[in-house]
Amino acid sequence: MVKIKALDLRLPVALGSGLATTLLLVSFRQGTLPALIVASLSPLPLMIATLGFGHATGLGAAAIAALTFTALMAAAFLPHNQWVDAIVTAGLSGLVFAICLALPAWWLARLAGLNRLDIALPWTARRNGKSSDYYPVGLIVCQAALIGFAIVALATLIVSLGQTSFDSAAARMAPLVVQAFSPYELPNHFDPVVLARLIIRAMPPLFASLILLVFVLNLWFAGRIVQISDRLTRPWPDIPHELRVPRLLGLVLAAACALCLLGGIAGLVASAATAVLVILFALQGLCVIHDLSRGAKFRGALLCGVYVTFVLLTPWPLAVFTIIGLVEAGFSLRDRKAAAAASHN
Repeated sequence: MVKIKALDLRLPVALGSGLATTLLLVSFRQGTLPALIVASLSPLPLMIATLGFGHATGLGAAAIAALTFTALMAAAFLPHNQWVDAIVTAGLSGLVFAICLALPAWWLARLAGLNRLDIALPWTARRNGKSSDYYPVGLIVCQAALIGFAIVALATLIVSLGQTSFDSAAARMAPLVVQAFSPYELPNHFDPVVLARLIIRAMPPLFASLILLVFVLNLWFAGRIVQISDRLTRPWPDIPHELRVPRLLGLVLAAACALCLLGGIAGLVASAATAVLVILFALQGLCVIHDLSRGAKFRGALLCGVYVTFVLLTPWPLAVFTIIGLVEAGFSLRDRKAAAAASHN
């Protein structure tokens, strides 16, 4: 009887979460800032369903969300296209939705609730006495970074197939730039092609960073919501101490920065990799500040100043956080503090 009730609860949760994800995402079409903020919460229902009711429920919610999104796209395309073209376009849109949003949200939430005895993939197992009984927080964030990079890199490669060169793409984008900046007074020597080149170069790292942050923040919100509902199957992790980026990624970051000097598509893809790695080490640096300041009398004022500075001076504080994260990767500042505290006790 208990199993039947649990099954009856999981089915409506999967249905409601899938529909909620689709509705949150389609609000993006309004184009306003509040609509963009609402759309950025679209992974949240899928993650809540996965963390609170199991990975099967989350996967069902992801499937329902993809099917619902496909149906909405078909309804939007049918009045203006032949039914075959509308169905094909809607199907492709649903596939992109599933690959870029639904499945990554489900996968990250599944990892977050995964017991160390349940290995997600053979090469993701890390068994040592220092780690917790659950999937490491740092590796979850690293996989979110990999997802953000993969989505942007694939999109960049696909878009580049339709362009003869980088300069031709900038020239085609120049009229859109002129139209976007038409309400503002621009200098006489304004060159829309140059600005278009800058915008094109900025888009891959910007979107890769945003995708990473959206997934990470939604996963944090989902975990807190499920914890409050008393359905979280794992204890809340000590994020400031447990979020650790593998040291090897420091070398990858250096290589990606070097590859950014290349022109064309290779430089754009390398810039996306650089952006997500910078965000990774910046998050680690922020965790180091939280962890090392524990027990200090000025901790509240310090953290308040850190976040106020971040809000007012973004993106410059990211450089400081990234440097701290890289120093942590090389010298293990948090472990040194823990060892020193243990020796005094």
